[in-house]
Amino acid sequence: MMRRELFLDARNGGFGDVWMRLAGLHAAAALRPELRIRAVFAPEIAPLARVAFAGRIEFVDLGPDGEPPASALVYTNRGLRDLLPGLRRGRRYVAPLHRVVASLSRRRGPRDRINALLFSLLDAAGRVSIAPEADTESYCGRLETSAVPALRAIPAEALLHQIAADFPEARERLRNMPLSGEGGEGLLVFPSGKGHQYMPAAWAARYLPEARYAFHAADGDAAAFEAMGLATVRFARPEEILALARGRRRVLTTDSFPSHLLQYGCEAGRLGILLTRTRPASVVTPGFLAGGTVFPSSARCLPCPHRERGTFRLCAEGFPSCIAWDDAERNDRIVAFARG
Repeated sequence: MMRRELFLDARNGGFGDVWMRLAGLHAAAALRPELRIRAVFAPEIAPLARVAFAGRIEFVDLGPDGEPPASALVYTNRGLRDLLPGLRRGRRYVAPLHRVVASLSRRRGPRDRINALLFSLLDAAGRVSIAPEADTESYCGRLETSAVPALRAIPAEALLHQIAADFPEARERLRNMPLSGEGGEGLLVFPSGKGHQYMPAAWAARYLPEARYAFHAADGDAAAFEAMGLATVRFARPEEILALARGRRRVLTTDSFPSHLLQYGCEAGRLGILLTRTRPASVVTPGFLAGGTVFPSSARCLPCPHRERGTFRLCAEGFPSCIAWDDAERNDRIVAFARG
């Protein structure tokens, strides 16, 4: 059977979003076998993607500066102003999180309404495809696929069921992947995040002083933890996240890229996910959500728009870190799991 090609330039976006995109596309490829899905991903994440999600998507390497074919759909998280040059050249885009970002805006003035109208018109014209409004609160992996016109007709329930069905095999592949680097037996914590979902150093020192805290090599937050006498370790590549977690009795992570990777790469029963600004159904893969340990946020302002701390010192509600870290009952449950 001659299969119709769907070429996706999936390099853009945060690595956590891209990992959920991979889960969605891998599932969609099983449900739409008449499509030949070819995709290019960022070189930092492609090696792990080829292992975990092998066999359905065709992974394409365009090199560091390679241009996708004219027929490609290009994933983007940019605004219309940034997309105009490409649109003028005939590029077509996929903006899966457009409605999510718009729905979380604390202020919706005339400019926001005009922007929403323009995106809707471009979606109807097939130039900038956005996820259906009904999917706004769905798992991100669903949004990343339903924004693609050729995959939009897949029922949400069928896609999520397939993602969950794929989960055990993908996890086993990563667990069996040869890794070099440091593991360990004690408690490991990934406390970071570019937004206000990060774990405050004072919280870490008070509740889990015995843990080892893992930071990206370029993450300046490590200094605050070290100043409080907490043990830290650095990683530079995604593979090192898995290597650090391998063999640990317990692993904790905030809602950042390590969370999405470790949901697939950590041994069953050992990972705890500490959520702050998002709901579990949006960012926890269905296969992990079914039996894994998740600590939902208790913040009254949930869900919260993403604001990078490098630009905004305070969250949208005016706090330097999420108020979920002040929930004593939640903190006790986190500590009990970490030391269990």
